Amino acid sequence: MLRAFFNRSDDDESTPDAPEDLFQTPLHSHPWNTCMVSYYAVQARTVAPYLSSWCFNRRLDVPHMEQIKHDLSTQRTPHLMGAIQAVRDQSKNVRIINGQHRLKAIEEILRDDLDMTFDVPLLFEIYDVPVLSMDDIDADTHIVEDLFRRANNSLNYVPEDDHELFCRKVVKAMQQDTALRKGIVDKTTGRVLRPRILAKDLFELVKTHLPRTHGSLDDVLQAIKRINVDIAMMPNVRLFGRHTPSDAKTKQRTKATELGFFLNLDSKYTPDVWLASLTS
Repeated sequence: MLRAFFNRSDDDESTPDAPEDLFQTPLHSHPWNTCMVSYYAVQARTVAPYLSSWCFNRRLDVPHMEQIKHDLSTQRTPHLMGAIQAVRDQSKNVRIINGQHRLKAIEEILRDDLDMTFDVPLLFEIYDVPVLSMDDIDADTHIVEDLFRRANNSLNYVPEDDHELFCRKVVKAMQQDTALRKGIVDKTTGRVLRPRILAKDLFELVKTHLPRTHGSLDDVLQAIKRINVDIAMMPNVRLFGRHTPSDAKTKQRTKATELGFFLNLDSKYTPDVWLASLTS
């Protein structure tokens, strides 16, 4: 299945090639292993013509896709949690490795949107790789296979007893992570002000809302860090539902920027919301 996914010919598709400037100016870029990863903000309608050539040759979990479609269709301000992960080769060919259910839901909504009123902002996390084919002998192509497997083939169901232990490990890993630790306070009494959160309160939220089917500890931690970046990049209207939020929420966001921790804002993306999205 992996070989069929990465070695398919673009000549077999009737969809147009994406313009070179579609992913030209990233919001942020940084090295990852031997390649670069870049983040791009794009509207769904902008990428809609190219989606079927990027990802829909893989098997879909239709009930899961339909649930995402229903959620998007009934939201007053449509929004999606988490980045769409993709790989891009030197010829600018793109393949989605995580997010095809979200994109398929969007494609179906846009197809039926005769008034052309629906749109939703998307965050793409794109890994630049030498080639997409996994038949190539070049060792760098294993980057693609590793990314694909981490995104799609590492899900495991966690029993009740193990779930609580795993959630404790998640919180501990967040406390030790340099990008997240400033927002988590480890004390047993008292309270803290948002956007900070007590470690004991974070544990209860993780235990309650983290899906029982998820990846490894590192998979979950990296997904949480991506969500933290995603929330940090959101405009106020998407995050709070208003272009000009209240003074209290503005102060929260300012403090979150200072801490680099956006996971406990009083917003549309509270911990119960983003935790539940970790397998979407």
